[in-house]
Amino acid sequence: MLPLCLLCPSPTAAQQAPGRAWPAALEGSILTDSTFRADADAALEHLYRYDLAAFDSVVAAIATRHEGHPVGPFLEGMLLWWRILPGLTVEDDAHDEAFLDAMGRTEERARALGKSKGGPPGRVFDARYFRAAAHGFRGRLYSDRGQWWKASRSGRRAIGDLFELAAYDTTNADLVFGDGVYLYFADVIPEKYPLVRPFMWFFPGGDRDRGIRILERVAREGHFVRMEAAWFLVQIHAFYEPDGEEATYWTDWMVTQYPTNPLFLMLRGRVAFRWADWETARDMFTELVSRDSALAHSTPTPAPLQVIGHYYLGRLAMRNADWAKAARDFQRAVDAEGAYDHVSFFRAHAMLRLGTALQRLGDEEGAHAAWQRVLAWPDRENSHDRARTLLKSRP
Repeated sequence: MLPLCLLCPSPTAAQQAPGRAWPAALEGSILTDSTFRADADAALEHLYRYDLAAFDSVVAAIATRHEGHPVGPFLEGMLLWWRILPGLTVEDDAHDEAFLDAMGRTEERARALGKSKGGPPGRVFDARYFRAAAHGFRGRLYSDRGQWWKASRSGRRAIGDLFELAAYDTTNADLVFGDGVYLYFADVIPEKYPLVRPFMWFFPGGDRDRGIRILERVAREGHFVRMEAAWFLVQIHAFYEPDGEEATYWTDWMVTQYPTNPLFLMLRGRVAFRWADWETARDMFTELVSRDSALAHSTPTPAPLQVIGHYYLGRLAMRNADWAKAARDFQRAVDAEGAYDHVSFFRAHAMLRLGTALQRLGDEEGAHAAWQRVLAWPDRENSHDRARTLLKSRP
C-alpha cells in the first residue's frame, strides 16, 4: 500500500494544549480565536464520525465568519479528501479536480495573507500554516495517484514552512505532526520504492525511529491531529514494518473513539484478519457492510469499502467451508465495484474465489465463467496466473 503522502502537515488547525500558552507569534491567529476553536472541534467530531453532511454545515459557517481567510477553502478540501479516501482502491478520481482547486484557493489566500501589511503577527503564522497544509495535501493526492514528480514538487514547496511551524512551539504535539510524518516516510519511501529515489535527492534526510516516536506522541497528546497520527501509525505497523501488537492497539483505539467511521472499521478488520483474529475481523466487516443509512449521524458505507468488507467476509466463510455464504459475499464484492471502470485487487480476487466457491457447490460452468472473467480483466497481483492454474485443474 502506498503512503498517503510524502509530506503531510496537519489536516486541520492546530490547537493549544491544555495549560500551555501559544507563543507570542500566534497573537491574532485564527487558532487563538475561541469561537473558531469551538467550531473546529465540532467539525472534527463530525468528520471522524464520518457525518460529512454535518461537517459541511459547520465548515460553511466557518468560511462565512472568516471570509477571505485560507481556512475556508482548506476545510472545503478536507470534506472532499474524506470523500476521496474510500475510493483510492478503485482509483475513483471524481473529486480530484475540486479538491485540487480547493487547495489552490487555500494557497492563494495564504499568500495574500502573508503579504498583507499591518495587523497582528498571527497572520504570518496562519499564512505559513495553511500554505504548507495546501501543498502537503496536494502532495498526498499526487502520491496516491503515482504522480511522483508532482508529489515531490508539492513536498519541496511545503518543507520550509513545515519545519518553521514545528519550531513555533515544540511543546505542542499538533505542531510537530508533519515533522513526524516527513521524518518517517523520507527515510522509508526511497528504500521501499526505488523509482521515487530520483525525486527525493533535494529533501533533507529522514529518520524512521524518530518519526515513529513523534507520531506516537501526537496520537497520545495531540488535540486536532491525533487520529491522523494514529492512521499513519497503522499504515506503518500494518504495511511497512508489520507489528501485529502495535497495529491492533492503534486500530482498536481508533474504532473505540469513532465506531461509526467506515474507514476505521475497515482498517481494524484488515489488521484482525492479517493476524488471525477471525472473530474480530468478522465483527468489523459485518458492521462495515451492514450500516444503516437511517441511523443518526450515519451514512452508507461507500462502495469501495463494501467491496473490501464482502471480500473478507467471503474469505472468512471459506475458512468455515460455508461455500454458499462465501459465494454470496464474493458476488456482492464484485457487484459493489460494478459502478467503476477500474478493477481493484479486491474485485479480481473476489472473482477468483467466487469461482472456487461455485466449484465447491457443484457449479462447474459458473466457476469456469468466473475464472475466464478474471483473465479478461487487468492482472492484479498474479490474478491471471491463479485463474489459469484453476482453469487447468478443472476435472
